[in-house]
Amino acid sequence: MQVLCNIQVFAKAMPSLFVPHFEDFFVNSSDSYQVKALKLEILSSIATYSSISAIFLEFQDYIRDQDRRFAADTVAAIGLCSQRLPDVAKTCLEGLLALALSESSNKNGPSADEEAVLVQAINSIKTIIKQDPPSHEKVYFPYFLLCWSIFMHASDDIYLNLNFPDILSLSHKMCSSKKICNVINSM
Repeated sequence: MQVLCNIQVFAKAMPSLFVPHFEDFFVNSSDSYQVKALKLEILSSIATYSSISAIFLEFQDYIRDQDRRFAADTVAAIGLCSQRLPDVAKTCLEGLLALALSESSNKNGPSADEEAVLVQAINSIKTIIKQDPPSHEKVYFPYFLLCWSIFMHASDDIYLNLNFPDILSLSHKMCSSKKICNVINSM
């Protein structure tokens, strides 16, 4: 584990050293939580436009892991990748919104384990949106609805039964993105 900690330090300082070896940092089911967390940090530090597709495919598996703390860490890693590689921000936002909506679709509200993933998804969404608000204008209102629904634990909220395109359509009918931008920035 000490070697992995050292690699993490070098990966942050000089990611190009490890870029060709990104697959070596994919998580194994037998890895301890600490090793998994280190590998996620390394992967998010060395991701490039040429490797991000393969890394995101891995992350999809990690998000379904029964250890919801590790799943939440994976969601954070997606946010970090989006910060490093701005051209994947839209894909990340769509995936994070879909994840958050599915995690929150439980009629009794999210479980404690699901809530950690939801909170991290919302934090990652907020971070991505704040990087370049004009390019993510259509995401503002769905994001607001998602946050509102989750934190109010509205088990019969109609928005939780809508899919992403329905929420976008509804958002354009209900208010302007400028209003929502102010709401999001105050959260």
